[in-house]
Amino acid sequence: QHLDNMYKICIYILLALVTLSAPSCLKDSKTIFDKSPAERLDEAVRVNKELLESSAEGWIMHYYAGKDYSGPSYTLLMKFKDGKITVLSERVPDQAYTSDYDVVQDQGPVLTVNTYNEALHFLASAALGYPDGIQGDYEFAFISTSTDVINLRGKKWKNNMTLTRMPKGSSWEEYMLAIVTIKDELTSSSFSFKLGDKELAEGTINTTQNRLNVTISGKEFDTPFNFTDKGIVLHSPLVVEGKEYSTFTWDSAAKKFVSGNLSAELFRPNSYKTQDFWYGTWSIKHAAAPGVRRTPTLLQIEAPTSDNDKAKGLLKGTLTFQKKTYPILVPYDKAKGAIRIIMQPIVKNTPEAPAGMVLYPANITEDGKTNIHQEQSEYGITFAWDEDMGMAIASGDKTPDVGVINSFFGVAYEFQGNQRVPMVREGKLVTPIVMPKIEHMTRK
Repeated sequence: QHLDNMYKICIYILLALVTLSAPSCLKDSKTIFDKSPAERLDEAVRVNKELLESSAEGWIMHYYAGKDYSGPSYTLLMKFKDGKITVLSERVPDQAYTSDYDVVQDQGPVLTVNTYNEALHFLASAALGYPDGIQGDYEFAFISTSTDVINLRGKKWKNNMTLTRMPKGSSWEEYMLAIVTIKDELTSSSFSFKLGDKELAEGTINTTQNRLNVTISGKEFDTPFNFTDKGIVLHSPLVVEGKEYSTFTWDSAAKKFVSGNLSAELFRPNSYKTQDFWYGTWSIKHAAAPGVRRTPTLLQIEAPTSDNDKAKGLLKGTLTFQKKTYPILVPYDKAKGAIRIIMQPIVKNTPEAPAGMVLYPANITEDGKTNIHQEQSEYGITFAWDEDMGMAIASGDKTPDVGVINSFFGVAYEFQGNQRVPMVREGKLVTPIVMPKIEHMTRK
């Protein structure tokens, strides 16, 4: 009986509290729902635009291209003022570009760069053979905001990116110069990873696409990163002995990246060769192409001829296949002292390829299945010198869609109206160049 009475008293007290609080709750609900969804969205658009323009020094964007973060990453500096956006990219660190921007309504507020801006739209532009470009975005949905950090998501490719407020009094020129200085000091992409004095593994920190790859204790880490004025920040952390490491500072004197007690120390592999070593004519060894009479496949390499190519380390190449020649660019990887053949357009109109050609990397499996990588990227094959064997050994990049690159196909294009489209005959792509299962190069 006593327990029953106590139970009833508790119920009466709870009912009284609910009754007393009801007017307050109704008042709060009325305040929350005073505005319609459209009005609340208008307010969010206004507030986010004011936030973007509130930073006199601008913002630092960590930008990622490629579906599922498979493409290159860049550090961009952005400033918003009176409906204009100015962007400076590490890709072209000495040239800022200004265009219009807006924050508009969609399913939520969206930042859109609505007139052409070279720094951003280049990353989303189509090219011969690459209708999606490198899968970059120039429209970004707002995910969350604070005074100093804005989290965004690319509207088309769904990669998450951040805008971080630049500190007061900071300089774009000094920030970008610091990044360029670090990149210039990375004279190799080979790094030895250590936890304290404990050797963990050898891996790569590649500045071509800004990507780190290393296998530690049987676990592979393959992640894009962004440069800062102090070092790099990984998109996904390294996890070593249960601890996460994401932010690394560059130690210029010791030539290593440091994060707590984890370090990545730069070293030059024995295969390293200077750029001029590669000048001359090389014979490419690959498997026989089905139905094609075997003739030597040659690659002639010369010094760059333009200032732009010199700055980017793009050597002049002439590929000879079936006694026909094609102009290509051959990147010199100064971090590895090696050369590369990469995916690229071949701008030479011929009867067999009236609208030019695209040199696509591919993987041919052991059972003969061919998988062609057709998204714009810098994936390809690296040739590194082996002193003992006296040849340049081929090693292919690992792609998320087709696996390890071991072959190249030159796919012919033709015009349909004003559009370039791949040539298809009898249900098959027309491929005037076929280099399956590339193994090595030897000097002629």
